[in-house]
Amino acid sequence: MPWKMQLAPIFEYRTGTPYAVLNAARWYVGLPLSDKTRLRTYLSLDERMLRDFKVSHKYTLRFSVSTLNMLNHFNALDVHANTGDPQFGTFFGHYKRRYRADIELLF
Repeated sequence: MPWKMQLAPIFEYRTGTPYAVLNAARWYVGLPLSDKTRLRTYLSLDERMLRDFKVSHKYTLRFSVSTLNMLNHFNALDVHANTGDPQFGTFFGHYKRRYRADIELLF
């Protein structure tokens, strides 16, 4: 890349992890952790652009900008899996697109 910059992309795709359905007494309903009860597919693209600046022969400063979940795909972290819950079967808890800037001192 120009100006000695570096680009570090991370692409991640996986099928959803299985979860167990419980009733109000917290007992398993059906077969726990089966393929019928899985979280949604996980899809994420993270990118980090960075540049190093030599301060001395021993120290280097690294400036970077990162984008997390660049595709802004809904990646559920959990599900309402209790049959007594009014929101039973609803996926929730995902991270939206985020940006981050970092400064690191390397020695």
